[in-house]
Formats: sequence, C-alpha cells, structure tokens
Amino acid sequence: MEKILISIDGTQNFGKGDTNNVELTTTGELNVLPDSYTLKYEESELTGMEGTTTEITVSNTGVVSLSRKGTVNSNLVFEEGQRHLSYYDTKDGAFSIGVFASYVDTVLEQNYGEINITYAMDVDDKPIGENEIRVRFNR
Repeated sequence: MEKILISIDGTQNFGKGDTNNVELTTTGELNVLPDSYTLKYEESELTGMEGTTTEITVSNTGVVSLSRKGTVNSNLVFEEGQRHLSYYDTKDGAFSIGVFASYVDTVLEQNYGEINITYAMDVDDKPIGENEIRVRFNR
C-alpha cells in the first residue's frame, strides 16, 4: 500500500431544504490490484465517526463498495442503476438500508484518482435522502 492524500466532498439532502455538507481532507493508503483498487483511511471527529476505519473498493466492473469498521460498521454497495440492501450498525442501533446509485463514475490515472457517486437511501422502502459524494486522491 502506498500513502496518498484523500479529499472527500459529500452532500446529503434530506428534503425540505435540509442539507448537510461534509468536506474532509486526510491521508490514507492506496492498494492497486489487477481487478480493483482500495482506498483506506481513518475517520475523524469531523465526520462523527472517530475510531472508524473506512475502505472504499472500486472493482474493474465499476462497482464501488464502502466498508466501515469501528464505532460505525457498515458495507454499502454502489452499482449504477441498481439497489443494494446494506447493513448499518451504529452506537444508536443497527438497521438495514437500501442504497440506489443513479450515477457512479470512477477514474484511476497514474498519479490521480476520482470517484463520483449520486445515490438515494431508504429504510423499509421509505426514502431518507439523496446524496452525492466525490472522493479525489493523489499519489
């Protein structure tokens, strides 16, 4: 694994003008394999998930998974045009959520990479928000 700089911009829209923006710049690790690559970093107090390790894996088929372990445990799968059921475990309890990715775009260049995802989440088939996330990283 090689050390990288990771920049994350996220927007959560809960409807009725209730929006939450998150920006985070941190160091992490990049592991490139023949069929995928993985970014790994530690969450901070800023994200409210201090004590959690996040891994983002991009397969060569364009499917992105976001796995968290620690104070928050989850595994979200983003596949454009598909809904995946995921498990989310927090200090306040555990629940299942649906994740529907309407847009997934990934780029991995020699010294740069970017992941862009637009997705909706639901609990018991009831929408809870529309989200966008952009992850950029430099080698």
